[in-house]
Amino acid sequence: MEYPCLPIKKQPYGLCYVHEGETLLPAVELVQAVKAGVKVEVLWSLELPVEKDAAGQPNLYFYDHLEYLVSLRADAKKLAENSPEHEAKQQILKEFVNGFYGKSAQGLNFRRMFNPSTGEFFALSPSEITEPSVAALVTAQVRAALAGTLLAIEAYNKTRPGERPIVVISATTDGLLIGIPCEPGYSVGEEFFGSSVLEKLKQGEKFEVNIVEIDSFFRDYFDIPSPIKLKLGDPPSMKKVDTRALLKRFGHEALLDEFYSYPSVQNLRFMRQKLTGKDDFFEVKHLADRVESIKTRGQIGTIKYGGREYCSLIARYGHKVPLSLIYDDPELYSAIMKVDRDTADAQWLFERIDHALNVAEVEDYPFLNLTSFKKILESVGKIDLTNQVQMKRTNSDWDFKRRFVRDDSGNLSPFSLPHKNIAALLRERRQADNIRKGGLCATPELVEQRLNVKGRGIRARSGQAAMLTRQFLRGLVQGEFEGEVSLTETEIASRINQVWEEFEIKPEKVWGRNDVNAAKRKKFEANVLIHNPGHDSLLKRTCDEFGADIDVVRQKLFATDVVEKSTTHLAQTVAQAILFGSGFGVQPFVALHRQGALPGRSVLAERLYPQLNGAPMVVDSAFPASIPAGDRPMLRRLFVQVGLSGDEAKQCAECLSPVQLQNRKPRRNTTEKKCLEQFVIALHQPDICPTEVKPGKIMKRLKRFGLSKHGYYATKGKTLAAQSLKATPENRKQIEQMAMALEVEPGKFTHILLEGK
Repeated sequence: MEYPCLPIKKQPYGLCYVHEGETLLPAVELVQAVKAGVKVEVLWSLELPVEKDAAGQPNLYFYDHLEYLVSLRADAKKLAENSPEHEAKQQILKEFVNGFYGKSAQGLNFRRMFNPSTGEFFALSPSEITEPSVAALVTAQVRAALAGTLLAIEAYNKTRPGERPIVVISATTDGLLIGIPCEPGYSVGEEFFGSSVLEKLKQGEKFEVNIVEIDSFFRDYFDIPSPIKLKLGDPPSMKKVDTRALLKRFGHEALLDEFYSYPSVQNLRFMRQKLTGKDDFFEVKHLADRVESIKTRGQIGTIKYGGREYCSLIARYGHKVPLSLIYDDPELYSAIMKVDRDTADAQWLFERIDHALNVAEVEDYPFLNLTSFKKILESVGKIDLTNQVQMKRTNSDWDFKRRFVRDDSGNLSPFSLPHKNIAALLRERRQADNIRKGGLCATPELVEQRLNVKGRGIRARSGQAAMLTRQFLRGLVQGEFEGEVSLTETEIASRINQVWEEFEIKPEKVWGRNDVNAAKRKKFEANVLIHNPGHDSLLKRTCDEFGADIDVVRQKLFATDVVEKSTTHLAQTVAQAILFGSGFGVQPFVALHRQGALPGRSVLAERLYPQLNGAPMVVDSAFPASIPAGDRPMLRRLFVQVGLSGDEAKQCAECLSPVQLQNRKPRRNTTEKKCLEQFVIALHQPDICPTEVKPGKIMKRLKRFGLSKHGYYATKGKTLAAQSLKATPENRKQIEQMAMALEVEPGKFTHILLEGK
């Protein structure tokens, strides 16, 4: 199914339409889904009673009043074109009608309100007619009708194999944007010429044509302003277009009949006829020659006329275009706002889209807003209702509610497909969110790259520039690429700091020898970074500073299109261990199975979906073989991902990737540590150890007893506490061994340090 018809609510992303999942919805959507061939398993249902009159018809308590408001608005709309007063009246009446739905949903979700008389905030309480079932039925009826139109388009396209299909560009709330196939070079703005006239014009033929006839052609779709107004920039204005006539013009009149064959559409059409007496359920709101669809609520459509493009459709997807700042000439700004603001806004949004596609970093823009009523009250007359400017991020990224696809050549397709389930949707959407948090535009290519390297051994700390520098240091000091590595740790850190100061990198970070030392210890992993063009200059300067070949460095640092290390195998290992571990008698899986803590096959399939990435969950009905120790942290994360606790996940991960205890350093107990500290203090007492022992020798010889460089310098200056150690055989033996390692006489140390000596 190209257009799933059952919504799943997933905060904070709203309603999502995927192929599989669990949801809660009114019957109107469920019935339509079943008729469309969706396989549904009903877990529970609730039927609400309907109050009926003596004739057996439902009591419609608000119908008469709603019908009265609708008729008043219809009267006001007839006069609104030439009367601002009636335009305001019809807008208020529209709010009254829509308010019935709003009042039925008031207070269902938490919302803070401000009381100007007290200056306090309070939670919005339910209204006298708040009823969740009513609110749900209202929204569900419209959603079902919209889904019905999408199903109708899919069914209609299937009846025309080999022909150009009707294309769904966007569908939101109570409307949809579709692309209808037409002849090459067609423009709705030039429809009034007629095809035969257009051909003669293209061929340069001279002919006579009836101006009234031409005008009647055009007035089916648009009105042309006068030549003077056209010169001033007035755009053509669309008139009311008959839906059936429009579809018939392009040979798709049967599509409207397909729409009306769906019960959900029939219901809404009947309600509209009953309330208004009109059969105008489908209304053509906009026509366009070209459409750019950015996301669910972001579309820009344009028409061509007279050698210019005008905006005929715009959904600004949350942006408030700062035209007053762009056009600082008051007369020019006023003219744009009066004549064709939409085209100016569209131009600004097109520039933002180009920036998102061609520049890595997210762009900020000045957002204009009015002073809040609360601030004005609190200022006691000092602040007036004025424009407030604040910087806000643009967002022209795809919203990933559907998955992007590639064509046969591997290029990104303008078409999309639904996700399999919510887990698949969140897999892409959360990566996009993380990318934007890092200050980059979340393009499909970048999201795809991030998914390819997900789970690799690097963490993002102190920003992306620090992550790049840290990974460069690991490769440099571990010999992954040639460079000047004979420098001391302090010298390397100093050079990095010079580069950072030169580029004024934010957030600031001072690099030290500990960072270089950590780079030596942490294993270098190749191809785990996502390339950010904004950091190319930083990387080049760093490579020059250490004499490293930038081409080699790029090849080692950045992820390629091929996934070199996938977590698919580890996900399959986790699934096999959970499904078959208890049957083979392997602990802790046996104990967890008895406790009912292990997830089932369906839960595993859903929660491991991002890692499986289409691969089979189980490849063998046996307990999996051991996994290398380097993959143990990822195993633990996967066990937590499927629902186990941290301790349970640790036990399971160590079962699959056993810990080699003999390689672990023995832990020092507090008694041993205290004995070591007192011995080091005593070494610096001339009356106990007359012969000076050099610090390097002390740290080297006592390292096996747990002495570190930091511990030595923190301890040596402390005051000696005589006879502070218990005279146990363990303490005596440790003192003698440490004295022997340093080639000093142990007698004085045992006498002064042990009790009773």
